[in-house]
Amino acid sequence: GFVNGTRGLFTGEARELGDKDVAAFLNQGGMQLLGRSADVIRTTQHFEKAEASCEKLKLDALVLIGGAVSNSDTAALAEHFAAGEVATRVIGVPASIDGDLLVHSEGSIGFDTACRVYASIVGNLATDAASARKYWYFVRIMGRSPSHITLACANLTQPNVALIGEELEAKRMSLSA
Repeated sequence: GFVNGTRGLFTGEARELGDKDVAAFLNQGGMQLLGRSADVIRTTQHFEKAEASCEKLKLDALVLIGGAVSNSDTAALAEHFAAGEVATRVIGVPASIDGDLLVHSEGSIGFDTACRVYASIVGNLATDAASARKYWYFVRIMGRSPSHITLACANLTQPNVALIGEELEAKRMSLSA
């Protein structure tokens, strides 16, 4: 794995990971395992640094895990490697709780887990509200546009009302209207 994600890819700083290294992260995600950076892979210099790291480490394949931006960068890097006849193959793995990759793939790492955890919380709140009959709970669920997490949680929990940001914006709705 590359230390601090793409930053490690650019500098060639990598660590071999064994069972003991990853055991603590089993079924819990692993973004903190080696750290991460939000660097993009866009420039010729980035491509050349990534290529140098892959050649130095004699990698057969480079797997990049991430959302829409990371997978776009993965495609560009794969094209660069193919054009330069670099031996390392580049593979993108979709991982985004936002659900913004669902148009292009059946699922992504993180989305299902996020929806189930949030739905469990919303379901517990709904049970509490139904038993007390005097409470209203307003839950704001994280995520980008589109509101795939909110929609998935609403499908799982069947709340009285689910406000979808895109619909509110398109219809110029507000809570007072």
